[in-house]
Amino acid sequence: MKNHFFEIIKAYIWQIITIFLALILMIAISFYFGDKSVSEQVKLLSEETMNTIETEVTSSLNMAEYQFETIFEDLHKLILAGADNDEILSFMYSIRREYKDTGRMPEFMSTYGYINKALLFDDDWVPEEDYSPYERPWYDGAIHNHNLIFFSEPYIDARTGKMVISFSRRLVDASDNFIGVFAMDLEISRITDFIANQSIGGKGYGVFISDSLKIVSHRDKSLIGRPVKDAGSGYVALSKLMEEGKNISVERFTDTDGTDSIAFFRPIFDGWHIGMIVPSNVYYNQIYHMILLLVITGIVLIGILCYIFIKVTHDKLKFEEDSRQKSKFIARISHEMRTPMNAILGMSEIAGKTDDSKKIAYCLERINDASIHLLDVITDVLDLCKIEAGDIEIKPSDFVVKEMLNRVISVFSYNMSEKHQELTVHIGKQVPNAIISDARFLTQVMMNLLSNANKYTPSGGRINVSVEAIEHFGNEHLLRFSVSDNGIGLTEEQKSEIFSYSSSGLGLANCQLIIKKMGGEIWAESIPGENTRFIFDLRVEEGKATDDITLKNPNILASGLDLAMIKFAGKHILIVEDIEINREIVINLLSDTEVLMDCAENGREAVAMISAEPDKYDLIFMDIQMPDMDGYEATAKIREMESVQARNIPIIAMTGNVFKEDAEHCIKAGMNGHIGKPVQKEELLLVMHEFIIECNNSDEMEIEE
Repeated sequence: MKNHFFEIIKAYIWQIITIFLALILMIAISFYFGDKSVSEQVKLLSEETMNTIETEVTSSLNMAEYQFETIFEDLHKLILAGADNDEILSFMYSIRREYKDTGRMPEFMSTYGYINKALLFDDDWVPEEDYSPYERPWYDGAIHNHNLIFFSEPYIDARTGKMVISFSRRLVDASDNFIGVFAMDLEISRITDFIANQSIGGKGYGVFISDSLKIVSHRDKSLIGRPVKDAGSGYVALSKLMEEGKNISVERFTDTDGTDSIAFFRPIFDGWHIGMIVPSNVYYNQIYHMILLLVITGIVLIGILCYIFIKVTHDKLKFEEDSRQKSKFIARISHEMRTPMNAILGMSEIAGKTDDSKKIAYCLERINDASIHLLDVITDVLDLCKIEAGDIEIKPSDFVVKEMLNRVISVFSYNMSEKHQELTVHIGKQVPNAIISDARFLTQVMMNLLSNANKYTPSGGRINVSVEAIEHFGNEHLLRFSVSDNGIGLTEEQKSEIFSYSSSGLGLANCQLIIKKMGGEIWAESIPGENTRFIFDLRVEEGKATDDITLKNPNILASGLDLAMIKFAGKHILIVEDIEINREIVINLLSDTEVLMDCAENGREAVAMISAEPDKYDLIFMDIQMPDMDGYEATAKIREMESVQARNIPIIAMTGNVFKEDAEHCIKAGMNGHIGKPVQKEELLLVMHEFIIECNNSDEMEIEE
């Protein structure tokens, strides 16, 4: 039944996907048109409301301006006829009776002026002694507006406490000489109340903004008279749009009371603006209600199909993702390998075209750096392949922490010495002398981290290796290992990707996989341009292994001898290698050690040379894959010889087969050690020191003074 079920899904997969997409499309289209419909509806309502506001405001102000102009013309005629201030004041009394007392103009408040150097008020108001017309907006505005009517900012009237605006204009006599300014106050509370009480669907309120972008009318009375941009964070963007003279339509913002709102504004005249502010739920609730049924229906249908769709497409998506990751990985590896290869080929070509010894030396140095980088990439790729294939097994063993660190330090001693880097090692007092964990993988992680620190720390820089005990539960310890340096540091973006295959190099990605496999956690801390610290926590058991050793100076061998100063005068080694260039490399690397070297081109030739002179050689470097007779067979035949020296001579595999099982195979075949190709001088010297000097205390080693 189950198989049949999946067969049906497979047969109708495109139909299922089509239905799924059709449902999604239906909801999307419904939402789009619903949103558009409601949006247009709300816009239309807001436009109708603002049209009403604009009509009311414009007509009221235009009418007031017309009335003021009429009054002004009558007054001007009176002045031209030679009227004095008493006659002018009498005229102002009559205007007050006509417009205010009779209710002809409800917004009318008063007329006044500074004429013939005298203050005149139609209500006989007596100002304070320090009152100066020159400092009043109505006077100053009229002066600067020349012969045009000045329309003031709304302000709170000092006498009545009401919101008013002033109309004012310069007065001249028959000789066109300036004699003063005439003004009229207009109460605008009826207009502002009308605007504030407007709404859309019973929600929201109107707003009136002056030409200087100050609030004239608002639901919040405390905001009246304040600049729009100072009304709250949500009004800053609205103010900017008004300054640009733009219409504001469906602009979402946060109102002064924290309500999520939508604003509609538009200019009306002389930079003044009217607007509507409504809660966003007025705009969106209709959309939500309209699509709710569609969404519920769609969710039910999609929920039924989702399980089928996900189940069927899971493998396909996983395959595609794996393919993408593989493509990215291959591209990354291609880049990592081509970069040093490009340097090697380019520098080789440059060196071949010059006779300048300094330039040749420079090219060789760059070729060496690129070769080391290429070797690191190849090693990381091989490690990654084994880890990704799950071909690793955690094998806990009992080992001494200091001994493990010494092995790691020894590998980088030469490189650190060359760069004059200072290495400090700290082991906390609570860290057990011996622990039970996978020594091989722990060593590999520490080597990767120390290699990274060595690479990115400048000459003369500092590197610190630290091990601390964080927690202790009986025989179990939580240890924190860290490697820090004062190198170039990492940015936040680099830190987030440092353990991925897309970052620079694969070693750190391998570290993360190994630490996770061991049940730990690894991370990085850094200050860009100052330092970097890689840290990992690991739970281990306390071990019982003992070894009376001290931590090594990174520039000095375990014996206390400087690696660069070791000589093997009087010692004789045999290099068994079928590739001529590989033989040349080893011979040149060891040329300054004073060791004597013979070569054999295959295993059969090596067996014959050992058989003829079994006591001649102190050590054999043995290639594995050779024609005629390989390294395994040659080793077996040497071990079968009657000569005691032949049976016990150190044989070190020197091969491109670098996996753990390859090294184990070499040991089982009778060899004493394993060196991976390409060979490094430091590694050759360490092996020769171990098997020629340390294993034969009767031989003496020469040291350069």
